[in-house]
Amino acid sequence: MPPQLIVGLYPDTLVETEITWIEVQPRAEHPMVEHPEMDQPEIVQAMPEQSLVEEPMNTPSLNEQPNIVHQETEQRIKIEQQTFDFQGKNRKHILILTTSDKAQYLAEHELKFLISVLKACGLTTEDVAILNLKNQNADFKGLQSFFQNQTALLFGLEPDSIGLPMNFPQFQLQNFSKCTYLHAPALHEIEKDKALKMKLWGSLKNLFSL
Repeated sequence: MPPQLIVGLYPDTLVETEITWIEVQPRAEHPMVEHPEMDQPEIVQAMPEQSLVEEPMNTPSLNEQPNIVHQETEQRIKIEQQTFDFQGKNRKHILILTTSDKAQYLAEHELKFLISVLKACGLTTEDVAILNLKNQNADFKGLQSFFQNQTALLFGLEPDSIGLPMNFPQFQLQNFSKCTYLHAPALHEIEKDKALKMKLWGSLKNLFSL
């Protein structure tokens, strides 16, 4: 009869059952063999050691990168910069603007008169640039960019003829855009008029601190 049934029939009776104990022998300990290659995942083991080191990219820093836009802009400015045919050396960056259809720069008698005026100011034609605008179009920005002039004398020309954004009286010194401007009648007119000569001389004395 099964033990469970006997227990059910005699609940108050202690039923002993024989329990057989089996001694389990511990497994013999085997020395652990170290496998260095097993310490890392297989995908890592398969990779060469050099690939584990991230090599720096040969990308120039911001300071080392060439300013391509700036270089292109400079080249474009050089190509587009207007050039002028003028007389003199422009050593002191003094620009003399005239308009004459009788000579390339100035008629001989006008040039002679201008040389005498420059001499009175302690200057020569090598110190200035004489530009005849009769057949040359120019504005003050292009002129200043080319001649780097700090002084401009306009003879027989109005200020707006070179794009200046203001008008001012003749023989008046006018500062604008890092340049001092003076406009007066044409040289051949001043040469024949003593009063105009005096006005021009007064302005030049103030201009050149004579």
